[in-house]
Amino acid sequence: MLLLDQSRPRVTVALPSLNQGRFLETALRSIFSQPIPKEVMVADGGSTDDTLHVIERWKHRLTWFRSGPDNGQASAINEAIRRGRAPLVCWLNSDDLFLPGGLCALVAAIEARPSAAVAHGDCLRLDEQGQVIGKYRTGPVTVRGLSRRNIVPQPASIIRRTAWESVGGLNEDLPLSLDYDLWWRLLHAGAQFEYFNVKVAAARAHPAAKTVRQRREFYTECMSVVRRHHGSLPFIWRLTQPIRMQMLKRGSILQRIALELDRWSRQSNPPRTEGQTGAGDLNSSKPPVLGENFST
Repeated sequence: MLLLDQSRPRVTVALPSLNQGRFLETALRSIFSQPIPKEVMVADGGSTDDTLHVIERWKHRLTWFRSGPDNGQASAINEAIRRGRAPLVCWLNSDDLFLPGGLCALVAAIEARPSAAVAHGDCLRLDEQGQVIGKYRTGPVTVRGLSRRNIVPQPASIIRRTAWESVGGLNEDLPLSLDYDLWWRLLHAGAQFEYFNVKVAAARAHPAAKTVRQRREFYTECMSVVRRHHGSLPFIWRLTQPIRMQMLKRGSILQRIALELDRWSRQSNPPRTEGQTGAGDLNSSKPPVLGENFST
């Protein structure tokens, strides 16, 4: 499929990066394989690994990039999106990726619903090697649902620039729960969320990821976000926090149980048949290694 005219981008893709060079190539390939007009902005926080070598290979296709010390992930994303001009915005962390056709599906979903400020689909969970280990629990956004967990998987989301700018983008004081806070502020501002049941992205869980490395701080910050926006903390947070943290602990019994349940779930649910909702082969139940065969 030919790429459309890139002179009028439909989406700004911000890509924040810091010492994730081993994953950055896959993230960039997953973006540029999407047959849709886009502008890609890379904001690197001064990486000391091979990130700059990767950026050098891709700089002829980037709309903008910079590398140097900054004020953190949220600040980098805000800066990158601020430099764009497309009517839709999103960001992809350098260790995550879009599935084939995923960004196109996100754009199509939000453009089909003019009243929606945010659209989100389903998101796979990957291990460090790119093996599928599960899927994030997501669904339609409600106040009750959002108060119990972050039900919008960030890599599988897209936002209208007008809505993004109306709430001032990301809160730069939050290093870990920046997306969760954004959904709350958009919801309180009256934004409508559109959920569609298609796998569009994948998020990688690995020891160097902030939400894995700082899992206790992550849950503490998430609970603070809920208290600030919801007024109270549902009991489910106190009940499940120890369980969730053990499930993230590498090699723990609970993590092994969760992986077995995910594997059983994939085996019990056959692939969608031709003609059902989906983007390309995004909904296959086969657990592939992702990020190896993107066509750019």
